[in-house]
Amino acid sequence: GRPWPPFLSMKSSVDSIRPLSPAQKDFLGGYLMDGNRQAYTSQWIGFYGEPIDPKAFDAAWKSLVQRHGILRTAFDWENAARPIQVELSKTEVHVPLHKLGQSLELESFINEVKQLACIRFEKGFDIKRPPLMDFEIVYSGKLSAIIWSRHHLITDGWSLSQLYGEIFTEYSNTSFKTEVANTYADYINALMPLIDKPNDTEYWRKYLKENCQETYITQKLTA
Repeated sequence: GRPWPPFLSMKSSVDSIRPLSPAQKDFLGGYLMDGNRQAYTSQWIGFYGEPIDPKAFDAAWKSLVQRHGILRTAFDWENAARPIQVELSKTEVHVPLHKLGQSLELESFINEVKQLACIRFEKGFDIKRPPLMDFEIVYSGKLSAIIWSRHHLITDGWSLSQLYGEIFTEYSNTSFKTEVANTYADYINALMPLIDKPNDTEYWRKYLKENCQETYITQKLTA
């Protein structure tokens, strides 16, 4: 049978086990070579002039994690013939709440939030323990902020905007429901016939040898 990652307590907690996409392999290799948990971690900070409802936001975050399997995905490279990603059936998440001094001035509030973001960034992610994304809420008086940290193993530029739209739409409308048309598992399944296909390298070598003309990214600008 297929190897079982030791960080999983029981097989019934797993929805699927899949190989990595080529991009994920690159990120994992860089993560392991770098040797620290901050590698490929990125952050976004949003500042707001009104309080954020922590219970509503926490509920929206939990709903997002349950909706998207990639947010419940762990990675293992030590107990299988090749690196794998393991989608769990469920993952416990919560949104930490930081209360700063009463009614800080905007500049002081921004500086405090940035310090908290730096502390979170230094922790990085243990990619064997999902989710590889989290949120923190910070507030002082009527000022509030959200610190959004995530790992590139599970996100790209397109998916970030999608997730951003979903969580804030659900936060502002508790009746919001959406169907996930295509999952990351669908993408990997579609990619499977091409992953590690030996003919791919030969194809591109031949193609690039025969097509060596310059490639223009944009038209030349003139004064």
